[in-house]
Amino acid sequence: ALGYCVTYLAARAVNFAHGYLQVLGSFVAYSALTQFGLPVVAAFVVTIVTLALGNLLVEIAAIRFIREKSSHAELVTTVGAATIIMGFMTIIWGTDPLRVDLFSADTYRALSIGGVGPVDYLLIAATILIGSALEILSRKTRFGLAALAVAEDREAAMLRGINVKLLSTGAFILAGAIAGMVAPLVGAKTFAIPEVAPALAVK
Repeated sequence: ALGYCVTYLAARAVNFAHGYLQVLGSFVAYSALTQFGLPVVAAFVVTIVTLALGNLLVEIAAIRFIREKSSHAELVTTVGAATIIMGFMTIIWGTDPLRVDLFSADTYRALSIGGVGPVDYLLIAATILIGSALEILSRKTRFGLAALAVAEDREAAMLRGINVKLLSTGAFILAGAIAGMVAPLVGAKTFAIPEVAPALAVK
């Protein structure tokens, strides 16, 4: 939801591919951890960079040039991008659930309290921290104030010299990075499986 807010606030665009990118991040984390044997921190970094770049590609292909021709074309083009991402995940990783192991079985049991595991705690903490950081970003930085101005009145913001195209690009990169921060945690909670993507996109 935070990623949707970032792109809509700064770009006035609903990115239906965002949930699919997050699931893609779960698969990237799985490959980084299981197939390449990277440490957990490195897997997070790889996932964040991959989704930031992936969302940049979505912005370029599905938003930037199409929007100049139709103000609501992104409603269709981002769904198309989501379909492409879904097909890519299915071709590369298949449809079987894949376990994203951030903790060993012993560590997971040791850190679990009353059926609530460490992944649950990390998801809650990540949501609070990212939400708080975005609040500070939107109120205390030039990027955030420009995004608020665009959300209020895009045309007036342009007249005041705000580069709305560059702002949109930055917002999509930021939203992709946010998805990358939580994607390994979501994968550890739900497994990496393509069928989760439509539910995340809607919710």
